[in-house]
Amino acid sequence: MTYRNNKYAGMKAFLIARVSDPSQIEALPGQILRLKKYADQLGLDGELFSFDETAYKEDRRRFREIVDKIARYKGKRIAVFDKIDRFTRDASSDIVRIMKEKVKEGNLELHFPSDGLIFHQNSPACDKTRLGMGMVFGEYYSAATSDNVKRSIDLKISNGEYPEKAPLGYCNVMIDGKKEIIIDRMREPFIRKAFELRLSGMSVGDIAKELQEIGLTSNMPHPKPVRKAAIAKLFTSKFYYGIATLRGKEYPHKYECYITKDIYDEIQRISKSNYSAKFHKKTHYEFAFRGILKCGVCGCSMSSYTKKGRVYMRCTNAKGKCPNNASEIGVIEQLEPVLASISIGEGLAKRICDEMNRDQMRAKELRETQKKALCDKYETLERRKDILYEDRLDGRITVDEYDEKAKNITQQMHDLDDELVKLEQGSDGAGMTIANLLKLAANVDELFKSSKPAVKNQILRLVVSNLNIQQKRLNFHLLEPFATLVDLDSRSVWCPRLDSN
Repeated sequence: MTYRNNKYAGMKAFLIARVSDPSQIEALPGQILRLKKYADQLGLDGELFSFDETAYKEDRRRFREIVDKIARYKGKRIAVFDKIDRFTRDASSDIVRIMKEKVKEGNLELHFPSDGLIFHQNSPACDKTRLGMGMVFGEYYSAATSDNVKRSIDLKISNGEYPEKAPLGYCNVMIDGKKEIIIDRMREPFIRKAFELRLSGMSVGDIAKELQEIGLTSNMPHPKPVRKAAIAKLFTSKFYYGIATLRGKEYPHKYECYITKDIYDEIQRISKSNYSAKFHKKTHYEFAFRGILKCGVCGCSMSSYTKKGRVYMRCTNAKGKCPNNASEIGVIEQLEPVLASISIGEGLAKRICDEMNRDQMRAKELRETQKKALCDKYETLERRKDILYEDRLDGRITVDEYDEKAKNITQQMHDLDDELVKLEQGSDGAGMTIANLLKLAANVDELFKSSKPAVKNQILRLVVSNLNIQQKRLNFHLLEPFATLVDLDSRSVWCPRLDSN
């Protein structure tokens, strides 16, 4: 469209190029070029505004800011959009109302070069109709695009895909032209160490500090040392054991997992316990049995206190007066033989861990074989579904027949997805936990003796449960795998096998 008159020469013009969905991003440079060419043809004093509303939420406010600037401008002005649908996709928008009011006042013209339309105060009915119809079609296109996006996301969810940025410890990659998420091998050791440290009871802040010191950085375009908030999110995200969350909906994803559901639950228990501990009254002293020892007489908690440099425990008397009391050193003396029986030595612990690693490698190989078989079945079902769809298009089967058979195939594919998720959740994360406990068992008695009261408390929480004291006698239950270690050691069943050739 060429304008031979020069009535617009020098007039203030706002050239607006914008895209509002990902499919149009590549069209933005073309819009800018056409707007500049149009401004040159008419001799306009053009001010260009260009932005992509799909990239950042902040940019969705920019159009309103531009409209406000146009409304405040004194004198005659022109707003130039490449097409009507670049003006608006919502005919009820208050932005449209503001712009139309300025047009009605005679202070603003709307130009749409690619549609060959100029809308002004005295526009004929046909131009008003063209503008209205263009806005209606723009709104329809916007709604249709939104529906397509929703359908695309639903399809990705059904396939176990996660279409957003991968969390810390994973990375987004392109494999054979398709977007995938894989474990970030550079950060993998740091993430696994973070889970191990959390399972040992270490606080989130201390874990973040240690990971910063050994070099863990964020997976952003410009990596920075990880913050405490990022580590806290690591321990609350279900993504690491196989569950993705998109738009408030949880579903099993198809990617490799770091931990199992059991480990995730244990981490949540630790977090809850630590959170509750923040509200306990802080004292000058830390005590080995704080929060874990009960009165064997009335069932109330035993509280610790110091007297003349020694630590004692007494019943809190929450249910009435109770004389139950004991000295901390006397209780520890009763625990020491048990801790000594747990200690298996570093050499033996290493040999058990090595054997566990070999078992895990064999189990991993078996899982990979099973996964390949399931993936082959899945691909076969996909091919059958494609052939079935072609049969429907060619009229070889009816729509009802297609729906019934497609539903059956889709259900089989979902069942295969479930089996794949179970295989992923059965990975070696549990072995990681047992290995950590074996390392503790290697010299738990010496570690306990040399530790501060706060560390003693953590060790006891890992090793024993249901501690109660009655008439100065300690009762408790050994937790697994320590109970099994003591039992096997007492029967001397496993040592000969491990020492044999």
